[in-house]
Amino acid sequence: MIPLKSPPCTTTNEAPVIVEVSDTRKILLINVKKVIG
Repeated sequence: MIPLKSPPCTTTNEAPVIVEVSDTRKILLINVKKVIG
């Protein structure tokens, strides 16, 4: 996760959190699919 352009502090502080949340949701969905499937 290396930004091409250096964004302002607010985006650098907020963006990684959103990415982490979406990634954890994807991992949870994959794990659930593995358990069900």
